[in-house]
Amino acid sequence: MDRKPSAILIHASAFFAPFIVPIIFILIATERGVKDLAIEGMLFHVIMGIGFTISSFLTATIIGAIIGIPLFIALGIVYIVYPIKGIIRAVNDEEFHYPVVSQWVR
Repeated sequence: MDRKPSAILIHASAFFAPFIVPIIFILIATERGVKDLAIEGMLFHVIMGIGFTISSFLTATIIGAIIGIPLFIALGIVYIVYPIKGIIRAVNDEEFHYPVVSQWVR
């Protein structure tokens, strides 16, 4: 299994199948780097999902909306920018690790 197309697919999965693609790569990948990247991608999606859930609950109250709406917007930007950054780095055959979750995998 080649690393470059796998990395591109794992990063791009944020836009079409954020949980299914990383799970498939975790199960079928033989190369350790691809498995680690799939685990990072999965953790990134889980953390972002938790963040979106928290910001949604905060938005339900007036006081929480002051924090919840900007948090939701910031998480949305992060959820779009980092996978695109990962795709660009993967196309250029460069390493890319998601912030925070990359230390959990190693």
